[in-house]
Amino acid sequence: MFKKLVVLSTIALAACGGGGGDAPSAASNQQSLTFTGLLTAPIKLTTSDLDAGGRSFDIQAAYTGTTDKPLTIVAVDSSGLFDSAYIKSNVNGVGTFTLRTASSNKVGTYDSDVKIHACTSVKYAGTVGVSKIATCEGEYSGSPIILKRNIVINALTLDKTQLTFTSNAGDQTPAQVVTVNGATAAITASYMATSGPSAPIDAVKISIAGNQVSLQPTTKLAPGLYKGMLSISSKGFLSQYVPVEFNVGPVINHGLTFSPTSLTQLSSLSAPLGSTTSAKLIALNWTLKSPATLVSRISVNTLQPQWLQVPVAFDGLSGNLIFNPQGIAAKGSYTATVTVTSNTLGVTDVQTIPVNLTIN
Repeated sequence: MFKKLVVLSTIALAACGGGGGDAPSAASNQQSLTFTGLLTAPIKLTTSDLDAGGRSFDIQAAYTGTTDKPLTIVAVDSSGLFDSAYIKSNVNGVGTFTLRTASSNKVGTYDSDVKIHACTSVKYAGTVGVSKIATCEGEYSGSPIILKRNIVINALTLDKTQLTFTSNAGDQTPAQVVTVNGATAAITASYMATSGPSAPIDAVKISIAGNQVSLQPTTKLAPGLYKGMLSISSKGFLSQYVPVEFNVGPVINHGLTFSPTSLTQLSSLSAPLGSTTSAKLIALNWTLKSPATLVSRISVNTLQPQWLQVPVAFDGLSGNLIFNPQGIAAKGSYTATVTVTSNTLGVTDVQTIPVNLTIN
């Protein structure tokens, strides 16, 4: 596995414990520099993707002795969370250096050890962030020092990565919903077009309920291919983006136009209580908006008893209904709903007709 080696600085420690910079201090005959341990507690942090980038952590290590040889501190972070570092101070047997996280990091848990090497010599091989990358080729006593950590980076998560709508101009297309998890504050959302024909500002409707963002094209989109981006945000987190595509085909005339006479009759049925009149047919007439339209189903929803029904033999051309109020036992108002389903070149229409009955 490739390991990221970040050079903090090259320093030399003088007998008094001072020093710093890239040049060694005055020469000394003592070669007894030893790192005795880490003084910093393990790093424990839970943060968001917005706040994780560019965070600094001061690390302290204890040492004894002196050396007149160069000293290079190298931090090894296999995860790449830390991408730069520098020496902060070196006083009285305590060396302090700073690790800084990369400006952008993947969501997840970082719990691997960071190895901190005190090197007598290094081999360089490029840079990462603002620090050099190096391999430690010789180490002082007590090196490496192990830094424990448990850093958790959270982010908004979405249950969809793409929204695609396919419809014909003038049709009302159902909304699609994106569920947002991880938010700790109110959710906001916006849509921005990126390509396609010019569209009115109200061509897309956004609504938010709890942790759900609903996106729906209106009937104002002309035929064409529209692309855009849905942006979802919540305080404390980076925004998340969902690509959106609207594929709008030409206008297709579809559905049925019901006869006003039929609608009027169904809206004002009446019969006397205890009627012994035989069941009769009520004609439900319609006009097809397109020669390609086929009526596939008629259904009736009533409470018991079923005083309005569809004949068993439905030919798809007419909508005769059977009206029989004989089973109704009390005066009052009764309602039903007639549902007619049709299909035109793959476009399905479900139209409903309210029915009102008064028993005198």
